[in-house]
Amino acid sequence: MKKSISIGIIMLVTKTLLSQSADTTAALYPYLSPALHYADVNKDRVISLDEAWTVFEKYHENTPSNMKNDLTDDVEATVIELISYLEGINCNDLKKTEAARRFIEVYFANKFFDGKENPFGATRDSINRSKQPEFVGQITETAEPEQESRFDKYFCVGGIITSFYQAPFGFKQQDPESTTAIRWRSENIALFTVPVDIMPWRGATFNISPEYAGGNGVGDGVGFAAYPNSIYGIPQATPYLVRAQYKQHLEIDTNRNSKFKSMELLLGKFIIQEAFDMNEYASDPTNDFLNFNHTMLSAWDAATTGYGFTYGGALKFNLKKSQINFAAVTVNKDAGGPKADLNIKEGYSINLQYARKLNLGSKTANVRLLTFYNKANSGAYSRFTCDSSGTAFFCDSLKAYRGKYGFGIDADIKLSDNLAIFGRYSWNDGKSESMGYTEADQALAGGAVYSFGRIKRPNDLIGAALSVNALSKGHSDFLKNGGSGFMLGDGSLNYKTEQAFEFFYKTNLIKIMDITFNYQYIINSGYNADRGNIHFWGCRLNFEF
Repeated sequence: MKKSISIGIIMLVTKTLLSQSADTTAALYPYLSPALHYADVNKDRVISLDEAWTVFEKYHENTPSNMKNDLTDDVEATVIELISYLEGINCNDLKKTEAARRFIEVYFANKFFDGKENPFGATRDSINRSKQPEFVGQITETAEPEQESRFDKYFCVGGIITSFYQAPFGFKQQDPESTTAIRWRSENIALFTVPVDIMPWRGATFNISPEYAGGNGVGDGVGFAAYPNSIYGIPQATPYLVRAQYKQHLEIDTNRNSKFKSMELLLGKFIIQEAFDMNEYASDPTNDFLNFNHTMLSAWDAATTGYGFTYGGALKFNLKKSQINFAAVTVNKDAGGPKADLNIKEGYSINLQYARKLNLGSKTANVRLLTFYNKANSGAYSRFTCDSSGTAFFCDSLKAYRGKYGFGIDADIKLSDNLAIFGRYSWNDGKSESMGYTEADQALAGGAVYSFGRIKRPNDLIGAALSVNALSKGHSDFLKNGGSGFMLGDGSLNYKTEQAFEFFYKTNLIKIMDITFNYQYIINSGYNADRGNIHFWGCRLNFEF
């Protein structure tokens, strides 16, 4: 009798799944529960069918006991939650049954294979004909189904709180009259973000994210290109909107063998990095590395205000093993300033990225190529004037809308289930002022991240990275003549390349909270050998709910 009941449940739920239209998308409910974060490889808050395929494939290649180290403690329940996400239906009543594993196999076979293939002995026909009691296991426990409220279907409100304390030691204090970065003292900064998602129709998300930043960064945010705290923005007494955007996900073809899978449209006020495929292991200062060099391409003069946002539009094309990403956005009104230049006829930023997934034997690698062209109201390093004291600066009459171009390459490879390495190089022409992210005209970085999945601590990470920055001749000559950028300027300059080393250890204390211990060592800070070398240690708390 119990076996008959279990057969009935599987048949009923499977029939419901198969009755969904063929173009059902993974973006029906763009909000991801904490249990599904690991499946969102490109961190775009949407699980594509390719990402879902990877999870199912990994599930069937490993036993649940092995997967506990790599993915989550409750493996089958999480995979069923993924199915619920993909189909937009509630499967919670299957989570605590012995039928769960067979249900996953049946769903996988019918979602990703045609009738000619026969994975796990299951096809559409065999499912419809099957009457054998041994088709599923015996139900041991039936969970009460969770009813999804209308609010949860169309609205999602989250919260991220990040607090970071950082202290310098072992540095040379500069003459107060000759440097912009003399205030070396311990600082604490706290960042509060409340993302609000409204999901009115399939694949659509309207996101509004108010944010508040309290406290300050070491040196008040200046003194380095390899600045040691990527959480830092501009101190603000009142909350501000970091995102006010519309995102539309369109599934083009659900056939696993098709080349063109889906596309995404992004419009409004957003973080420019989020419009591109970013490095999974070194791009999120709330969870991994903190140094500017180790979170992004430093010589990409990214069109971003001091608060981190820009205005414009972006398109993402998801192919079978690659992505093509494009963004046209505003540039800064002033170098490093809080306001965007809304004169889009004259000032704008065009960015194009190609990202490719590569299979190197049993290893998986990702390569991202990016190129950009900015046109901003800026000064040229070949044309500056000096005041009565001989200090170089750009007067308004010397500024004009000038173009700047550059490129970058970012790659990572997963060497094992626990170890990954990454590297990135970027360059720009260095002829005009740095306007956005940081002041670097060439940058090289590399590092490694290791998770403790083998000791059942998959959320615990250690990471180490090295990097070096360089300036163009025009940029360094401007600083030697007393000039100042939005992050650099010592009155004079004994030029050397700037180098940074970073190490962190992150551990998960409770489900919603991580604590990270961070150490950084920066050589020739601000490209100035006279500064000497500076050590930083820090502690970061991050809450997500």
